[in-house]
Amino acid sequence: MDLLDCPPTITLPHNRFSAPIQKISHQEKISGALLNNRYVIQKVIGRGGIGLTYLALDSHRFNDVCVIKEFSPVFQETEQFNKLRDLFIREAKILYQLEHPQIPKFYACFETEERLFLVQEYIQGKSYSQLFQEKLKQGQTFSESEIIVWLRNVLPILEHIHQRGIVHRDISPDNIMESETGKLPILIDFGVGQQLNFSTQEIRDNSINQSHTPTLVGKIGYAPWEQLALGKCFPSSDLYSLGVTAIVLLTGKQPAELIDYSLEWQWRHHTKVSDAFAQIIEQFIAYNPQQRYQSAQEALTALNSLNMTSAKPIYFKSYFSQKQKIEKTKLFNSLGTSDTITAKFIKYCQEEYKFGLF
Repeated sequence: MDLLDCPPTITLPHNRFSAPIQKISHQEKISGALLNNRYVIQKVIGRGGIGLTYLALDSHRFNDVCVIKEFSPVFQETEQFNKLRDLFIREAKILYQLEHPQIPKFYACFETEERLFLVQEYIQGKSYSQLFQEKLKQGQTFSESEIIVWLRNVLPILEHIHQRGIVHRDISPDNIMESETGKLPILIDFGVGQQLNFSTQEIRDNSINQSHTPTLVGKIGYAPWEQLALGKCFPSSDLYSLGVTAIVLLTGKQPAELIDYSLEWQWRHHTKVSDAFAQIIEQFIAYNPQQRYQSAQEALTALNSLNMTSAKPIYFKSYFSQKQKIEKTKLFNSLGTSDTITAKFIKYCQEEYKFGLF
């Protein structure tokens, strides 16, 4: 279950406090219904195998907009039901432990009328799956420079969760959003995330003890073989999925279109990237976990070693109009070679920082 159908804008009642309120029931989930004597349901914004996702107002927080996930699985068979319930509760526990500006904030988890709910921050924006489709409609794909900047912004999130022993296990364009406010990628949907107890050496050796009965989760095409076939996962498993997501955004092709009969990735001829960057991506998606980057920080270090000078103009093009681009070029040229820090130089740096070029 995810938040992919979140609308780009929200239309709320003119007077939030005067809207008639009805208690929500098993049979009806309507706009204006009250949940737990606190949350006013606005609409259903997502449906998945585990349940429903609502857009709601928190009446205890000045009617702040929030997202509520309800555990209401399609499968009612006891063993499957209990496993899905465990995954739902696991997501709540993981979100409760995480505090990062690029992860939705955890607000509450509660049970009422024998129904289980998770409340979290509403992220206004679009998933990279949606952005990917928009690009394709325009006959475009993401450029090398855009993906380098994107990876540099996503990898610190993975470093944050991996340091806390958490592996996401479901990274794909569906589960990474671009926030409308900060234009930074947001990692969502920890529903199949797994918390492991591992040491730095175990991460490096990919020898994490996972002797319990494995749960096979992940998206086919994005998840690595050890996760889909054996139920094992490491930090490098997330990095593999991130690498696949990167080549999908670069090529405009789905994973099944990029793997040949020998199960080797064949993506280079679908896009134009530098050899240095291609080598980095190849290490992300290596078949053997030990041949991949062993940490997000290691991958980030490799990316930071690339020379971005030639890539910047391409990045400018995606964010600035032609007029803005000319103005920025004039501004940059006017800075000269003086060592004096001027107001123009400060303005230029602020613009660069705003669009993620540092």
